[in-house]
Amino acid sequence: MWIHEHQNWPNFTWNAEALASKLADIRHRQGHLLGRMEGGKKFTMKLQVLSALKRKWKHFLRGWRAKIILTLSLEQALLTCNS
Repeated sequence: MWIHEHQNWPNFTWNAEALASKLADIRHRQGHLLGRMEGGKKFTMKLQVLSALKRKWKHFLRGWRAKIILTLSLEQALLTCNS
C-alpha cells in the first residue's frame, strides 16, 4: 500500500516517543556507517599518496642511478686513459 492510499492521508497521527527511539537508533547506525566510510576514504587516500610517492621515488632513483653510472663510467674511463 502506498502512503497516499491510506484512509487518513494526509492527516497522520503518530506516537512521538516510539518514533523518537527508532529514529535515534537509525541516526546512530547512520553515523557509524558514515564513520566507517570516512575511515575507508582516509585509508584509500593514504594508499594513493603512498603510491604516488613510490612512483616519484622510483623516478628519482632512476635519475640518480644514471648519474652514478655515468660518474663511475667517466672515472673508469679516466683511470684507463691515465694508465
